[in-house]
Amino acid sequence: MVDGGAISLRNADYTENQIKIGYEVKGFSLTEYNIACELYRDGNLISTSGSTGGGLIELDENHYYFIGYENITQMNLPESIHLNVEIKLIPNDFRQKSITSSFDVSLNSNGTSS
Repeated sequence: MVDGGAISLRNADYTENQIKIGYEVKGFSLTEYNIACELYRDGNLISTSGSTGGGLIELDENHYYFIGYENITQMNLPESIHLNVEIKLIPNDFRQKSITSSFDVSLNSNGTSS
């Protein structure tokens, strides 16, 4: 729970060509916040996706499910990777602070988490 809402990592998959992250945000309005998902590997940003792109499913009022994809065909990644996933709620009102939830995820390239 964060400021009356919830941010949850729901699933993560890693295949030969793609990393896919599914996350849920409840209690925050997309008219008040932009939502971003950033993937870090060894402290380096490898992907950013969010509410301004595709992959958004509205479940209810102020309740959303997002799917972030990163095409990794140009990256040389090992079979198993450890990622830090940061989900950020960035307020449209510059006087408010951003809200960030971080999750650590270990994935195998066959699509299973370890």
